Amino acid sequence: SGYVSSIATAKICMKKIIPIGFCLFFDLLISAQDISFFHLSKKEGLSDNQVAGVVMDKNGLLWVGTSEGLNCYDGYTVKRFYKEEYPALQNNNILRMTCDEKNRLWIHFADKSITMLDEDRKFHAISILDNGKQVKADFLLPYTSRGVLFLSGSRLYYPNEKDPLLIKRLNWEEDTTLNNDFLRINIW
Repeated sequence: SGYVSSIATAKICMKKIIPIGFCLFFDLLISAQDISFFHLSKKEGLSDNQVAGVVMDKNGLLWVGTSEGLNCYDGYTVKRFYKEEYPALQNNNILRMTCDEKNRLWIHFADKSITMLDEDRKFHAISILDNGKQVKADFLLPYTSRGVLFLSGSRLYYPNEKDPLLIKRLNWEEDTTLNNDFLRINIW
């Protein structure tokens, strides 16, 4: 009777396990894809092999910032952008980039200047003024609720929502969102 009970239990388990096993196998078979990796380099058209930043915009274009210029890869070809051809692109030596919610590409250069590539794909040189004095950006920070932030010393700046070419200084104490998202630490 123990043997018959074991056979009955085995048949019940097999009825449950075989369909589950078949589903798992079928799922693996269906989801198996060939994985391929494509290298982009100077050979494929990049301005330089020293890549500092890579960003994909909302249109699916891959933007590659190098020490020798900005590149746009559409899946087939690489288009290069240099400051000599696009004066609003303030430098060729790119440090970092980010794409905001409005599909604008913000580019930070080694000389601490900033350029914005707008939704229509026009370049704009960005000037950060604080009390009438030109300010250089030490760092570009992606930040969702304000788009992007620019750090200069201990001060933060952000683009005006209506006019992104107008950069405003951000007051730490007045911005409750910022106070909740960041911890300010003075190290001096």
